[in-house]
Amino acid sequence: MENKKGAKDYSLLAMVVSAVWILTMTVLKGLNIMNLEMSDILASGFSIVGMFVPVFTSIIIDKIKEIKIGKV
Repeated sequence: MENKKGAKDYSLLAMVVSAVWILTMTVLKGLNIMNLEMSDILASGFSIVGMFVPVFTSIIIDKIKEIKIGKV
């Protein structure tokens, strides 16, 4: 049986990639290899996660609806 990746998996992946991105860019900035502002580094990392927030939010809203209806 084929494992299908769901929205939660992709959202988690985006969070991990974002954390690694911010960590890597911050270390490179600290070593004076890159000359970026910290706000630019954080904004780019948050943008990676931000692309997946609507997907993850819709999952949470669907769960709340199921609880209110009484399916769970």
